[in-house]
Amino acid sequence: MKLRSGIAALALLSVSLLAVGTAQASLQLQSSVIVVDAGEGEGVISLKNKSESPVLLHSAVVDIAEDSEPLLLVTPPITRVDPGDTQMVRFILKNEGAGRPVERLRRATFEGIPQAAPGVVSIAVRQNIPVIIRPKGLKPNSTPWALLQWRRTASGLSVTNAGAYVVRMAPELSLASGGASLSLPRTYILPGETLEVPAATALAATEQISFRPASLNGYLLEPVQAALAAPDAAKAALAAP
Repeated sequence: MKLRSGIAALALLSVSLLAVGTAQASLQLQSSVIVVDAGEGEGVISLKNKSESPVLLHSAVVDIAEDSEPLLLVTPPITRVDPGDTQMVRFILKNEGAGRPVERLRRATFEGIPQAAPGVVSIAVRQNIPVIIRPKGLKPNSTPWALLQWRRTASGLSVTNAGAYVVRMAPELSLASGGASLSLPRTYILPGETLEVPAATALAATEQISFRPASLNGYLLEPVQAALAAPDAAKAALAAP
């Protein structure tokens, strides 16, 4: 009798779950990156509602840990997008601090909340893409990673972005000497920034490093080889016992 009661309860639960539908937002982004040109004062992206119900679109800018200066204004921050319609979202440069002669990085988030009918569970979908703020007069560079400077250190290696461009890449690094793989602390390097990468073993015999850069749209490219320079003489002298 207990077994039959359990089966009946399970069947009732299954029917209840089937009776409750789900509504999930489906937003198609025009691009996988937003470029804000300081010369034009703004960057624009379009999003299309591919779902069958209206969507409440919430757009926002997220600062990165290394640079939190408020630079952008999003408009509209919240709006309704009907099925099949396309909504344009503008990212307006609002701060004169963006006048630095180098690119700066932010993230843009887009959250679509579907308008569900009674008895339907709504599932919000959030997308997160990079925003590159390009200073006035700086020409686009399709290979900004060529300006990276790689150097052996006492504890592993370092990489310095000597260019004016944000460089994005896969965090995994490969040593040309066939040693163990290393990993960057994150997937981007800001202009003028140096990242340290510790290594379990000395890299004295390693002269090249291999990494996979990302295109402006975020697609990983084929591996690139870079020379791994010896430690700076002055720093090496300070590190000597």
